[in-house]
Amino acid sequence: MKILLIALLLVLAVNSCHDVRTVIVALKSAANNQYVTAPHFGRDSLIANSHIIGTEQRFEMKYYHDGKVSFRALVNGKLVCAEAAGAHPLIANRDALGPWEQFEIIRNGNGHAFRAIANGRIVCAEGAGGHPLIANRDHPDIWERFFIEELQPNRNVVIKAAVNRKYVCAETAGANPLIANRNVAALWERF
Repeated sequence: MKILLIALLLVLAVNSCHDVRTVIVALKSAANNQYVTAPHFGRDSLIANSHIIGTEQRFEMKYYHDGKVSFRALVNGKLVCAEAAGAHPLIANRDALGPWEQFEIIRNGNGHAFRAIANGRIVCAEGAGGHPLIANRDHPDIWERFFIEELQPNRNVVIKAAVNRKYVCAETAGANPLIANRNVAALWERF
């Protein structure tokens, strides 16, 4: 009985380190008043270049007990990464959470700044938002200020096939029959 109780407490302690709250957000840059985008289905670096909120501008933001956050691009289901320990622009291309995929939120005027855990530097909408986001600043200012806009709760559902544990996909944006062939639930896997 003692062993079972200790094991249960250990599981609870490990689980308490995981995410506390998950919300769907859009991030607006104060540098140019445009939304951060994961362009070309997340294959290109994040950039603040959109006046509207579409799928490429939606991120799942997870708040963790230790005060850090992570962002998962809804367009491809990948985590946002401070690539090369922050030496390269941010890109949504990671499946697993590590230091390069974690950020600390800092108040910045009437908005927020994000410090990359990868290198301890602040994310910047480089070139007043005209260039990709990169974690290369020591102090937050206007180019490092973002507004977090919580969007309607994600009311979509995903379907995972029991036979192969893969997500059902509306292949080629619904032009082809449904098929259970995806490891990650992104845009085409949400109904």
